[in-house]
Amino acid sequence: MARAPGSGWTVTLKIDGDGDGRARTARLHASADLTDGSGAPVGHRELTETVGAAGECAGLARATSVWAGLALEAAAARVSSLTAAPVPAIGADAASRADAGIASGWPPPAVAEPPSPEHDRSLHHEEGRSLELGAGVFLMSGSGGGALSGPVLFAMIESAHGIFLRPSLAIGQTVSSLPPSDVRSATWGAGRLDTCLRLPGLYSLHQGMQLDVCAGGDAGMTHIYAASGTDLPYLALGPSVELHGELGGRLSALLRGAAGIDLLRGSYVDNTGATQQPPLASVRLELALSWDVQADSGARTTDTQGPADGDPGPRPWVGREQRGPRQPSL
Repeated sequence: MARAPGSGWTVTLKIDGDGDGRARTARLHASADLTDGSGAPVGHRELTETVGAAGECAGLARATSVWAGLALEAAAARVSSLTAAPVPAIGADAASRADAGIASGWPPPAVAEPPSPEHDRSLHHEEGRSLELGAGVFLMSGSGGGALSGPVLFAMIESAHGIFLRPSLAIGQTVSSLPPSDVRSATWGAGRLDTCLRLPGLYSLHQGMQLDVCAGGDAGMTHIYAASGTDLPYLALGPSVELHGELGGRLSALLRGAAGIDLLRGSYVDNTGATQQPPLASVRLELALSWDVQADSGARTTDTQGPADGDPGPRPWVGREQRGPRQPSL
C-alpha cells in the first residue's frame, strides 16, 4: 500500500450483491471513495465482479487496494511538486529576483522604460544641457527716438527641466529712412534677461521648429538728440516669444518678438521746445542666427575596438550624435 501525502487520508469500500442464494453465481458491486485529511473527496471508483454462490469478495478488495495505491501515489507527487518550487525572496536586489524567477518558473520583473519625449510639455536634454550662442539685428519702436535698429548678441542656456535663461545685449540708433518728427536722432542700449520655456512639437529631428515662451526685462539708457542731448534711464518688463527653426546641423534661425512696459519714463525737450515723455510701451522684432555650442564642444571619442571584416576601421563620434538623438521639436 502506498504512503498517503498526510494524515487523515481514508479509503472507504462498500460491496453489495444481487444474488438470492439459490443461484450458482452472484454479481457483486463495489464502490470505493478516497478522501484527504480534511474530508474532501479525492477519487471515486466502482467495480463489478461475478462470483460463485458463496459470494467471495476478496477479489474486489484487492482491486480496490491497487486503485487506492495508484491514487495515493499520484496525490503525493502533486503535493511534492508544489512544495519543491522556491518562492522568490521579497526585498532582494534585481539580480537575485531574476535568478529566483528563473529557478521558480516565474518571469523576471519587467524593466520600466523611460517615457518618450512627447510625454513632456517642455523640451529638455537628459544627457547634457543645451548651450547656444547667437547674433542678429533688431527693429524697435517706443523708446522715444522713433524707429531704432541695430545688432543684438544673446545666449540660450538650459538651467533646469525645460527652463532656459536668455541673456542678451542690444544697441541701436534711429533709422535714417524713418526719421522722427520731434527729435533729430536717438541712441538706445540695454541688456535683457529672459526666463524661457521651450515647447517641443512632433516634427522630424533637426528639420523642425521650436517655440520659446519667455518673460523678462530690459535695463539700459536712451540718449535723445533734440534741442539738447538728454539721457533717459530705461527699465522695461514684459513677455517675448521666439520661433526657433533648425537649418541643419547645429545652425538655427530665430524670429523673436518682445514687448515691454517702461517703468522709468523720463522727460526730454523736443525740437519745438516742448517737454515730452517716451511712450509707455515698446515693441521689438529680432531676426538672428544661433549655434549649438554645447554639441560642438562635446568631446570627440573614437571606437577603439578592432575593425570587423568589411569594416573600414574606427569611426569618430562627434557633437550632437555623441550626446544622443535630440528630442522632437515643434
